[in-house]
Amino acid sequence: MTHNPRWLQKIYGGRQRNGSRPPHFCKSSGAISRNILQQLQKMGIIDVDPKGGRLITSQGRRDLDQVAGRVDVTIA
Repeated sequence: MTHNPRWLQKIYGGRQRNGSRPPHFCKSSGAISRNILQQLQKMGIIDVDPKGGRLITSQGRRDLDQVAGRVDVTIA
């Protein structure tokens, strides 16, 4: 599954305050999500997909699974 910054914008978006008008949903800034993905790429957790977007690398998946296992043990 490929990822691009647009899906992060939808997840982390929120209400836009319009003054006296009712608030509506607004996507978050693209620069923030793009910066996060670039940092993950430098760490080797994700890589650029030739078809477009980004993919989690096998090393990144292994590291994230180890972290999730540690969190699960501490919560239980």
